[in-house]
Amino acid sequence: MKRWLSVVLCSILFTILIPSISYGESIKSDMLIAKTPHNWEVSNVDYTKKNVRTHDYKIFDNFIRKTRQCDVDQKIKTVVWYCDLHGETKSATYLLEREHSEQHK
Repeated sequence: MKRWLSVVLCSILFTILIPSISYGESIKSDMLIAKTPHNWEVSNVDYTKKNVRTHDYKIFDNFIRKTRQCDVDQKIKTVVWYCDLHGETKSATYLLEREHSEQHK
């Protein structure tokens, strides 16, 4: 009976003490990581050109009305940053310009 009681008491003490010790250490390490500033470095820059839409426009050529099609493209720049201290990434996308395939008003 005494042996069974000592086993139960030891198991109760271990279940109370061990999680609190490891939990306290993890909180301290998380607080240290949260206090350190980010070290953002550019890891990738990508330029893409996407066809956004098409539209029709009309011109007069020798007094004849003609319809032509114009493709509208966008040049997009995507930048990816990486923080080696925290293992985090962030990205931003910028619209550089819109260009039409045909010169028209």
